[in-house]
Amino acid sequence: MDLKETQTFNSDISSHWYYVLKGAMVKRAIKGIPSLTRLADIGAGSGFFSKYLLQHTKIQSGVCIDTGYKNTHEEKVGEKSLSFIQKSSVEDCDLLLFMDVLEHIDQDDQFLSEYVKQSKSGSWFFITVPAFPFLYSSHDRYLGHYRRYTKQSLKKLVENQGLKIHQLNYFYSTLFPLMASKRLLDKGIGGIFKNKEDKSDMTAAPFLVNALLKGIHLPELIALNLPRPFGLTLWCLAERQ
Repeated sequence: MDLKETQTFNSDISSHWYYVLKGAMVKRAIKGIPSLTRLADIGAGSGFFSKYLLQHTKIQSGVCIDTGYKNTHEEKVGEKSLSFIQKSSVEDCDLLLFMDVLEHIDQDDQFLSEYVKQSKSGSWFFITVPAFPFLYSSHDRYLGHYRRYTKQSLKKLVENQGLKIHQLNYFYSTLFPLMASKRLLDKGIGGIFKNKEDKSDMTAAPFLVNALLKGIHLPELIALNLPRPFGLTLWCLAERQ
């Protein structure tokens, strides 16, 4: 999770539709995996997803790794421990999270490879990235994204590191037509709006709008593994064998 994006909010993100749905998506995707006890959240930012999983699953502890942290510290999530550190080994972790991280890395293949090499056999990788290069916009530039991904490019990236993909699918498909139209209009015919101010599309939502957006995405969450032709986010569940 990008700290820059969360800092644009004037309110707590813990109830924001986008983050709650994505946290629930991870929880649902890993539900059938036995014996997950410790996670590593790479590029964790605020640590929202780690905290969510510690609160809502049987995972007992975790480490959030992010170069943006100034000091190493530890927090309690209920009775469970969560460490925050700039750099850490992940060899004792069963689950490695890359939540909207790889698009920030110039050499994403080398970055992912480093963590695959550190990880133990049988560990799981959960990855989310922004989808479709044609949607690249001022939102991506503001957040420092190098790229957006297709199913094919993410599949190639993950499999080239020796990981076995169990699930690869889109999410936030319900909003895709609206957001795709907005992004294309922002670019304008012939790129006449290409100098549009770089800023995040993510904002705090009023209570009713927040509830509505959660509700309209509920069918996607329930049928998470149902193949979809498009979405704003790509997610991947893979295993190191």
